[in-house]
Amino acid sequence: MKILVHLVLVFALLHQTWGLNCVAPGVFKEPRDPTCKKYYTCTLVLGMYYLKSSSECGTMQRFNPTTQKCDLTSICIDSFCDNQLPLATLPDPNALNPACRQTYIQCVGITNQYPVIEQCAAGCC
Repeated sequence: MKILVHLVLVFALLHQTWGLNCVAPGVFKEPRDPTCKKYYTCTLVLGMYYLKSSSECGTMQRFNPTTQKCDLTSICIDSFCDNQLPLATLPDPNALNPACRQTYIQCVGITNQYPVIEQCAAGCC
């Protein structure tokens, strides 16, 4: 019984961090952050649940969704899909090699478009 009580308490404490928007492991930009400083990490736990942990970049840094790291030169892409047609594709301004971009922005959504970083199928795009 004592173990069950401890498990319930641990689950209750962790309940706030179980990510409803975690569907895969990795590091992701927080979609509703106009500062582009916030991001979250999704970690697979026990082979069936994702644990979401939120973080924020340091002073003067932004989260770069292409490199999945905080840096000083990242360009915030939150508004890139404003006034775009559904499924529009745009160049990724944070691409590591602008001469041969291996990522692009896909605008997704039904009512409001939001940017998602996608990998090019092969080589440069």
